[in-house]
Amino acid sequence: MSKRDLKKYLQELDKSQLEEQIIELYDKFNPIKVYYDFVFNPKEDTLLKECKIKISSEYFPARTSGKPRRPKMRRSVAQKYIKHFTLLGVDYFIIGDVMLYSIEIAQTFSAEKPVKSELFYKSM
Repeated sequence: MSKRDLKKYLQELDKSQLEEQIIELYDKFNPIKVYYDFVFNPKEDTLLKECKIKISSEYFPARTSGKPRRPKMRRSVAQKYIKHFTLLGVDYFIIGDVMLYSIEIAQTFSAEKPVKSELFYKSM
């Protein structure tokens, strides 16, 4: 269905039918629920804290039962958060903060534990 056909279809519906469809989409699809939850209650600070915790745990994982866990060093985790924030329409300063934070954490990790892989440095 093209965008034009969709607009035509939506114009044919009355207000109650539109409300019903939006509520059905909200219940059925998680990305729509996440989007509307953010639009009506934007908790950018909470999202930013969660994001930073996830990124830092990729390089400095928490210990479980006394044993140190091995770092995964996945840059893709930060990239997914950046893409998610962009889709939600988060402020660009916050997105920039996430970008810089991911590089900071990766550099801190490489300063503490030298990484021999050239791909690690290319991904930064």
